[in-house]
Amino acid sequence: MPDARGIANEVGIRARALDRYLQRMERLFLEGTVTRQDVERAYSGGLLEFHAYLERAIERLFVGLLRSRLVHSSARVRSLIAVESDAVAHNIIIGERRYVDWLPFEGRTMKRARAFFASGLPAIQIGLIVLDRVLANWPSRK
Repeated sequence: MPDARGIANEVGIRARALDRYLQRMERLFLEGTVTRQDVERAYSGGLLEFHAYLERAIERLFVGLLRSRLVHSSARVRSLIAVESDAVAHNIIIGERRYVDWLPFEGRTMKRARAFFASGLPAIQIGLIVLDRVLANWPSRK
């Protein structure tokens, strides 16, 4: 069974790729190849794309743990309900809405985790793992 940390690692990889792309855009700006507006649009688009990717990753992690398809390093992470399919899990999670908002993390993901997992786990671990991977893999600007 796949390890839940794999999803957090994927988020870190995506963050690094986005950072490399933005560095290239900044370099092209300094060379005069692209305009400031091009760079600003690249940052805007990158932020939106990363936000959407992060929300999808949290959902994949949440559903995977809810359905016991992913293994978490802590034995304390256990679902309070048994769900037989991704479609059912998704419908339970979204309720009356058309889509799921996972961010801001504290207000959305934590609230769902408290409803579906014993002790609200793994939301705290999800948040710490994802943030740790993203921050560890996102080069700092000088």
